[in-house]
This record gives sequence, structure tokens and C-alpha cells, in this order.
Amino acid sequence: NGVHVPTFLHQTWTDFFDRELSRDWRERLRDPEFWNVLEQVPDDRYWATAQSVKSRMLASVRERLQREYARKGLSPAQLRHVTRFLDPLRPDVLTIGFARRFATYKRAALLLRDRARLAKLVSNPARPLIFLYAGKAHPADEPGKQVLREIRLLMTTPEFLGRIIFLEDYDLQLARWLVSGVDIWLNNPIAPLEASGTSGIKAAINGRLNLSVLDGWWAEGWMQDNGWGIPPANVQDPDRRDALEAEMILETLEDEVLPLYYDRNEDGYSPEWVKRSKRAMITVIPRFNMRRVLFDYTQGLYLPAARQYRRLASDGFAGASRLAEWKQRVRQAWPKVSLRLLSDLPPDLPRGQRLRLRIAAGLNGLQPADVRVEFVARRLLPEADLAPPPLSSYGRPPCDGLWSAALTATGEQEGDGAMVFALDAESKECGQFATEVRIYPWHELLTHPYELGLMKWL
Repeated sequence: NGVHVPTFLHQTWTDFFDRELSRDWRERLRDPEFWNVLEQVPDDRYWATAQSVKSRMLASVRERLQREYARKGLSPAQLRHVTRFLDPLRPDVLTIGFARRFATYKRAALLLRDRARLAKLVSNPARPLIFLYAGKAHPADEPGKQVLREIRLLMTTPEFLGRIIFLEDYDLQLARWLVSGVDIWLNNPIAPLEASGTSGIKAAINGRLNLSVLDGWWAEGWMQDNGWGIPPANVQDPDRRDALEAEMILETLEDEVLPLYYDRNEDGYSPEWVKRSKRAMITVIPRFNMRRVLFDYTQGLYLPAARQYRRLASDGFAGASRLAEWKQRVRQAWPKVSLRLLSDLPPDLPRGQRLRLRIAAGLNGLQPADVRVEFVARRLLPEADLAPPPLSSYGRPPCDGLWSAALTATGEQEGDGAMVFALDAESKECGQFATEVRIYPWHELLTHPYELGLMKWL
């Protein structure tokens, strides 16, 4: 997934990039190497820009609260007390934002489980901390509305007044201010229910750090030095899961986030915080922008689909007719297609030795050209070594632990009419593998090798 950078990058950052980067940065959104230049930007200028954006966000939030309090008839003194940490002229208080649809799986009130610990966290005068909440629940979502109500009531209690603030009348403008202006973007969904979570991407392209459960886009986007990732608790009991993940988030705030933010130099900022903020931009902008998304879709889907259409439509759709007839014939024959070994599958693959294999395939009237028979070996890797595949525009790793080789028809037939397929190849890998043989239909006009959804394993 990705976001449209020109839309969601704050104008202050746009102007900053125009000054500090080359003028063609908009054309370099898919170039990871280009964005490393941000590391060379002086920290003080970078931080001043980030704080300028934050100041504008704080001013906007104060204006909203002033309108809300005036509408409710509350006094200016009450407003001053609530907004005492929202000073646009001193944007040096760590500010955490949570703004989105208040669906229950997003767990907006997760950190409220341990109110005493949370109250202690936000009341430290040496390291002040505020939470800005905003969002709406669907009118029919009673649990979501209850969560919203719980947060709204909590902000009026003495220990949280002015430290946890719920902003009413959530809209697109407020959303843009928050994702670009808060220091930390909080996201704690129930894994694996978060489809993407694009608000976190919008925050990161503005140099804001995500503190998020590793779900949705953040499961791919977290690089350890560009924010904080909370591993989902591997427990079945929902209440226990919520307690564990809330504790991990609070511990991360106490032990890492707050100390890092307030570890300031003589110029009034934390160099390590600035480093992480730059890394958020460097790692997220080129990977999670819509230009990259459209490039991947175009190269991986749209252009191949156009080429496939031309193949099938040429000569009065002769190819499409031929493929449809072939598919019907294959589907009728497939239930009785079978495989059996004529030689043993190897238990391991010694490097440099030849792999020899013979298979008998009962094709039930199909021809050898109608099928592919493959030897498949999957390396037995420790679970810790298994990594998710990268985005398509970043290419595949040189070895992902899977090796396959096609068997060729020898022209021989067994007594029952089964066709013989053989493999005689040098092993490209070595080590412990799980080995299998598979057969599936094949035709040169298929859009995808597994298009029919038919495959048998041995």
C-alpha cells in the first residue's frame, strides 16, 4: 500500500525539500538511494522544520478547543488549564496522537487498562507527555461509541486533565494536522485485523515516529531504527493479550521513547530522535508512496494483462477459443491424473552431485505437453530465518529457500499407459530439504501457471 506524498506531506516539508534536496525530488519518490541524502541535512535545520509543523498543529488544536469550550460555556481559566501543554511557542512536550475510526479492533482505549501507571507516566514534570485522541465511531457501532465515551470522560478526571485530550468533530483537516504534527503516532490494533493503517504512513512521511503493533503496513515498514514495533502477544485469551500488549507499549514509552525524546543537547533537541525521524522519512517515503504502488501494479498486473489480452484476442479470439477448449478437456481428465515414483526422492541435496529422478504420470488422455511435472525442494529453515518477501519493485532475494526443477517427458510408457518423466540435473543447493514432486496443467496461453487451481503432489 502507499499514500499520495504530494497530498499528505505538509507544505512546510515540501518547501524544505525544495531548499535542501534537488528540485527533482518529486520524480525520485521510488528511488531509495536518493532519500539517503536526508542524513546529510543539518540536524538543527531539520528539527526546526519539524517543530514548525508541530507548532502549527498545536495552534490548530487550541483553536478547536477554544471553539468547543466556548460552545459549552466553560471558562477561559478552564481552557488555559486544559491547553497548558499545547503551546505553539514552546512545542517541546512529547505529543502522542491517536486519530482514526473508533472500530473496536483498533483498541483506542488499550492503554487505559492500567490507569495508575498511565497517570504516573503523564504526570512526570521532568518528562511531560500528552495524548491527543480524535475519531468517530460508526453510528451503529455501540462498542466503538462506548470506547469513545470512555476516553472522553477520562480526560475530565483530575489526573488526566490536560494530559489526555479528546478532540471533537474529527474531520480530514484535523487528521492532516495530527499525522503531520504529533511526535508519535500510536497504533495498537488486534493483529492480524489491520489491513493497512495508512495514517501511520502519512505520519512517517512527515518524519513522525510510529509506535505500533506489528500489523498492517508497519509489519513491513518497521526497520528498528525508524520507530518502535510491538510484537503481537502470542496468546489465545483476548484479555490476557490486551494486557500484555498494553504493558509492552507502556514499557516502551517509559524505557525508550521518553528518555530518547528528552535526551537533549545544548540546542534543545535530541540528536538520536532526529536521527530516527530522518530514518522514518528515508525508509518510508520511497517504499510506501502511490507512485511506487502504481508502478508495481502497472508492471506486475496492468501491462501483463494488456499483453495477455492481445494474445487471446488476435485472429478473431482464436487463442481464447483454443484455451477454453483446452481448459475443458483438462478439467474433465484431471480427477484421474496420478503420479508415482519410479525412483526414490532424495532425503537431502549434496552440493555438486547430480539429482536423478524418474516419475510415472498417469495422464488420463492428456498429452505430456499439457502438464508440467516438477521436483520441489524447500530448505528446512529455523522459523527465525524466515522473512516476508520484499515489495516487488525491490526484487526477490537471491535465495528464498525454495528450489524447483522441471522433469522432461522421456517418451517412454509404463505398462498401464503412464508416461515417464525424468530429471537429471546438478543440484543448485545443498543442505536439509523437504522434497516433493508436483504436476499441474500447463498451456502457453495461461495468464498464470496455476490459473486452473489444479495440482497434485507426490
